[in-house]
Amino acid sequence: MIPSKSYILLGVMCAVNLLANSAYSSIAPFYPNEAINKGVPEFALGFVFSGYSVSMVIFSPLFSKLLYTRGCRVVITLGCLAEGIAMCVFGTFHFIDSGTWFAIMSILCRFIEGFGNGCLNSGS
Repeated sequence: MIPSKSYILLGVMCAVNLLANSAYSSIAPFYPNEAINKGVPEFALGFVFSGYSVSMVIFSPLFSKLLYTRGCRVVITLGCLAEGIAMCVFGTFHFIDSGTWFAIMSILCRFIEGFGNGCLNSGS
């Protein structure tokens, strides 16, 4: 028996949300040591980790407006793009030698990830 389109869509949405939400905590085991080795001060680690949630709070009114004006499909697609690009860019940070730039780019990247995940969660 072939599953209906709604079951396939449900499976895809579950997989997308699982992968996107795993980005929230996936950096916790390795990021602090890597950042400190690059010269990032310890206090800056809090800004990196909180950038994700702060972004979701700041952009939540935008998510609501986009859902009503553009629809779920656009919001989910935007979220997937933002989260995917941010995760790929985050993977290139080992090329950054400056601790200051490493911290700035990490905060920016986590902020974009938070925006993307907020879109995904709102659209789902």
